Amino acid sequence: MTRSPSALDFSACLFRVLSAGTHRWRTCSRLRLLVFGVSSWALLTLNFGLNLFSMANSVWFELHQRDSECLVVARLVADRSGSAGSHAGLLGQYTNATILRKRDQVETQYRLYTGLETGLTNFTFVPYTHQVGLQAVLLGDVDRSVDSALAHAASWNLARPKYFVKIQENKIVLLQLVVAAVNAAIFSTLLCWFHLEFGSTTAWILLPLTLLSPWITVFGRNLYWIIGSWYLPMVAAALLCRWLGSGSTDALRQTVLVCLLAITMAVGVLFKSTMGYEFLSAVVLAQMSIVVYYAKLWRWSWLRLLVSLLVSGIASIGGFGAALWIHYHKLLHLSGGHSTEAIQSLTTFVSDRAIGDASSRAAEYGSHVSGNPVLVILKYVFGVWNLFPPFFIFLLPTVWVAVQVLRQKDSLTQGLQPLAWAYLFSWSAPLSWFVAARGHSMVHTHINYVLWHLPTMFFALALLVKWSLLHYTIRWEIVRTRLAPPCPRG
Repeated sequence: MTRSPSALDFSACLFRVLSAGTHRWRTCSRLRLLVFGVSSWALLTLNFGLNLFSMANSVWFELHQRDSECLVVARLVADRSGSAGSHAGLLGQYTNATILRKRDQVETQYRLYTGLETGLTNFTFVPYTHQVGLQAVLLGDVDRSVDSALAHAASWNLARPKYFVKIQENKIVLLQLVVAAVNAAIFSTLLCWFHLEFGSTTAWILLPLTLLSPWITVFGRNLYWIIGSWYLPMVAAALLCRWLGSGSTDALRQTVLVCLLAITMAVGVLFKSTMGYEFLSAVVLAQMSIVVYYAKLWRWSWLRLLVSLLVSGIASIGGFGAALWIHYHKLLHLSGGHSTEAIQSLTTFVSDRAIGDASSRAAEYGSHVSGNPVLVILKYVFGVWNLFPPFFIFLLPTVWVAVQVLRQKDSLTQGLQPLAWAYLFSWSAPLSWFVAARGHSMVHTHINYVLWHLPTMFFALALLVKWSLLHYTIRWEIVRTRLAPPCPRG
């Protein structure tokens, strides 16, 4: 006669299953990394696309840089109307004499896209000549794919016609979600690198702090900025260095690594430049901060580190030059073959922002271009406009932590020195743009605070977490040693 299982037997079985699962979770690093990667991507996508945690004011989230995004929307309208090659494929805006306010001008682009505004022949397309507009090319493919899918679904009678109309009216939200998902994938990859290099605790703390940043949130779904492109060279460098491992004593591997880093830098800068030249110096120096981290981790000589940074810098100039060449040919086509006019248009976006005589600059930047760079830096270090948390609360104390880490000689603290070097170097990324493009920085305080996340805040938070965990571990070992019972003699 068999005995029926009791509640005690069931509890014991459940305990064994949970114990086995817990053991596997602790020992399987790939599983933990996979769970973290998928979770971070899903949360970041929802936060970028829908402001899930409401860290950004709802009005700010809806209207932030909508005047820039509408340039892409108008290009999509032009492509859809059969004018894909018009105006050299540049971004722009539709306008007419009846539109007087800037806000009406912006909203008109969205109404034309959704079909709420008709009569495209009554509008004139004004091209935006300050960039190539690659984002409109990529999003145009997505837009056409969605239209094709909706047409097939309608022909198969999969839903009532009113639902297709509703989808068409809200298709811009779908495009924003696609952009949010792509940007979230890049950020998630960066956080996974922190997971691999500094442990799961550091990564799980960085994730909510990234989600809590209103700056990353408001940029996360914007069709114009494509914030993920800012981080591509940095992420590519991190994955390359991680993939090649710690073969720092292998001269051939070092040479291959430097060459691959240069290639990723050139491609990344080209990709970013074709979607806008803003923040390029910060993008380049963010990638270099990864090189500094691994150079100190692998104990490279200062000469080898400087050579690697120099090669990456030259590669970034090459990528920037390639983007300018593409841009020049687009402007040449737009001007009907007048090279002088094309060159003048090409240099306008630089002269509006660069250091020089303010009298020759655009009215928007003229009074700020020749300003004191120290005042610009102080404004961005201590400015608290819409910030959570204020950057100086983390950045300035972390400088003291980094200096203390570099001064220590014990083996435990020395393990944090590569991260401390990378953090201190990462300050150069945002500061380079604040100083070199101080006209842009003084005018666009509603934008440029986000540069503290490229990548200074990430390294600052990682260093604070690792330093705090290290001191907690040391103090706990001291307390445990003092409370331990004395060993019996004999």
